[in-house]
Amino acid sequence: HFARRIAFNAMQAGEESYDPQYHTKEKAAEDAELIYKKGQGKFFGTDEKSIFKVLCASPPEHIQNISEAYADKYGYTLLKAMEKELSGNVRDATMFLVGMKIKPFETISHLIKKACAGVVSAQQGPR
Repeated sequence: HFARRIAFNAMQAGEESYDPQYHTKEKAAEDAELIYKKGQGKFFGTDEKSIFKVLCASPPEHIQNISEAYADKYGYTLLKAMEKELSGNVRDATMFLVGMKIKPFETISHLIKKACAGVVSAQQGPR
C-alpha cells in the first residue's frame, strides 16, 4: 500500500526545481527534523505520507543537504535512517528514490548487480 503511495507521489511530477534561495541549509535542517519527527522520533508508528511528501518533492541537491543535516544532528545519513525506519517494499522503494537522487550511478549499479545475480543463479539451476 505505502510502496504504491511513494510510486504515485513520485510519478505526479511533484519534484521542485532546485532554488538556492529556497533550498537553503536551514530548510534542509527543518526537513531533516520533520523526517525524524515523522519517523524515528515519533512515539508510535511512522508517518510515511509526510516523509514521502518531502522526499518526492525535494530536488537531488536538497536531498543531499537534508541527508547531511540529518547526519549532523542524528548521527547517520538519510539513507541509513530510511533503511532503519522502514521495511519491505516501502523500504526498497524509498531507498531507491533517495538513492537515485543522491547516488544515481551507485543505485543503478546495485540494481543491475542484483538483477544479474538472479540470472546467474537461474542459469546454474538447483544444486
